[in-house]
Amino acid sequence: MTVEPLPIDPFLFRQALGRFATGIAVATTLDAADSPVGITVNSLSSVSLTPPLILFCIDRTAAAYPAFAAAGGFAINILAADQQALSVQFSLPHDAEIVPDRWEATSWRQWTTGAPILDGCVAVLECRRYAAYDGGDHIILVGEVMQASKAPEEEAPLLYFQGGYRDLAI
Repeated sequence: MTVEPLPIDPFLFRQALGRFATGIAVATTLDAADSPVGITVNSLSSVSLTPPLILFCIDRTAAAYPAFAAAGGFAINILAADQQALSVQFSLPHDAEIVPDRWEATSWRQWTTGAPILDGCVAVLECRRYAAYDGGDHIILVGEVMQASKAPEEEAPLLYFQGGYRDLAI
């Protein structure tokens, strides 16, 4: 007996994936004019230890997409539990009326690639672009980690589960 697969309901698919707890990060880079660009992501994964590779996904319709699609490097800023406001700030549309300048109130510095390194994160990975792959309505960006830093062990990460922010008791 052959069982035919049923089409996946996008709403159910999204709900099912919402049951997978994820950390929250802000991916950052520079655009063609060397202006900082950032977007909140939770589709982040390690790929390889040798070489050290990570990946994240970005929606092709995101305002930040052109900068990341062209970038030679980027940073992944893994947010701390007390950085929920930063997560929200970088998830809002790039609309001047909503977010006049998301960078003005954000404390950051630069390392080798120039990608913004946000202060106060539990970890930061600075990467050079390793590969990019088609991912349907997203692009999958793979970065080779060139530098990394981490906060002390007692610093808790910002988590997302079932459509909301969550705490992790450490």
